[in-house]
Amino acid sequence: MKNIHIPVLLCLALLSGCKEEKIPTYSGGNYLHFTYMQNRDPQTVDFNFALQAPLTRQASVPVGLTLWGNLLKEDMQYRISFPNDTSRTNATPGDDFKVIAGSVFSHKNVVDTLYITVYRDEELLKTDFFLTVKLESATNCTIGPREYAYARINVTDEVEMPSWWKQSTAAKLGDYSDIKYRLFIIFMEGKILPNLDEFTGIEFQQKIADFKAWWIEQWNAGLYHYYAEDGTTPLYETILD
Repeated sequence: MKNIHIPVLLCLALLSGCKEEKIPTYSGGNYLHFTYMQNRDPQTVDFNFALQAPLTRQASVPVGLTLWGNLLKEDMQYRISFPNDTSRTNATPGDDFKVIAGSVFSHKNVVDTLYITVYRDEELLKTDFFLTVKLESATNCTIGPREYAYARINVTDEVEMPSWWKQSTAAKLGDYSDIKYRLFIIFMEGKILPNLDEFTGIEFQQKIADFKAWWIEQWNAGLYHYYAEDGTTPLYETILD
């Protein structure tokens, strides 16, 4: 009988020990953090002026926030900062982005959005910087998990040759260049063409002619002075008549 009882007592002791060491996944309270990416990495937001705000000198970049815990009874104030070490930013406060002290998380939401104002360089296609936003504190709420207290924003002003540029319908645009395409987008009042399906061949050739005439007007007004590779030929002259 003694030999039977000893293993039973040992099992009960082990079970009791396991129960005591169990850690609860949630122990109350609220936690605020920047929404993480699908792969669970800290949030990164890529913003391209050329494609997302082609006609403006400034824009608002959305950064997602997530609340863990109980629903809020009232709007929650939270504070942010912009770390200035070189691993976190190469942007200049005031010139590249607007510095703000914080914002408000709506009591109606479990996810909300912080908007950061960013500015583009005066020279087309020259904007290229990054910055980091850090959650510092929130009213009656813990910032955590700590790895998601940071979010990175990458700001560019980039274009690449669209697939339709080499179609015969667009041949009169001449050789592709980023600045020519960027100015075409401005001429199109910010409209990005995924293809040329909405135009007949004659209609798009007229659009190209109108683009060249518009650029010449802008040039004569002192704007968009860009040159071909030889450094002397106005770039608009590479658009065929």
